[in-house]
Amino acid sequence: MTAGDRMTDFGQQQSFGATQIHLQKTREFRFMAAYSSLYFTDSPLPPATGALSDSNEPYLQSRYHLPLFWLAMYEQRDLTVLTADENGDAWPYLVKRRLDAIEMLASRESWLDSHFPRLDRAWLNAFQSMLSQNSSDYVHFDTSDIGGMLASAEDWLPKLSAYLKIFDVPQDQEDQNESWRIFRQIEGSFSGASAHESWAFCGTSNDGNMDWER
Repeated sequence: MTAGDRMTDFGQQQSFGATQIHLQKTREFRFMAAYSSLYFTDSPLPPATGALSDSNEPYLQSRYHLPLFWLAMYEQRDLTVLTADENGDAWPYLVKRRLDAIEMLASRESWLDSHFPRLDRAWLNAFQSMLSQNSSDYVHFDTSDIGGMLASAEDWLPKLSAYLKIFDVPQDQEDQNESWRIFRQIEGSFSGASAHESWAFCGTSNDGNMDWER
């Protein structure tokens, strides 16, 4: 079964055009590391190479990591699969209307508080403020670098899907839940020493000028 076939089970299969997400703006400061990226546009399609170079909207990244607030903005139906790249890999991709992402994150505040009690609410407030102040229609979450570090495109899709499912699992069922078993492999990124670091939840900007970074 291909990654595209699996998307049928998710209730949504959508292939974007040949435009890929190896963006010029990303290349400028990746330095061969693996990053997840969050950015804003007025289209649900992945932007073309260099299209974000002149954007005034925030461009966030996280090295070797998937920030928790980013995950909390999305649900399974926001997953889509890109057209295969030059290596034949069809990577999963997350995109959502910005206003819907704001609503989704707000609906999960109590979940975040109960599961990560050491979470600094000032970070969440600052992140939500950043989302609200943007004017673009869509917020994109590119995980392909992280997926490429951990798995093939086909194997990364169910892992990413599992991370999105955890928010809907009753708390008394988490220990027996398969999605939570997969999530627990990265859970320490939010509850260990990184619990005191804003990047674990919000990501970082290339200029370090976000409110949670000050």
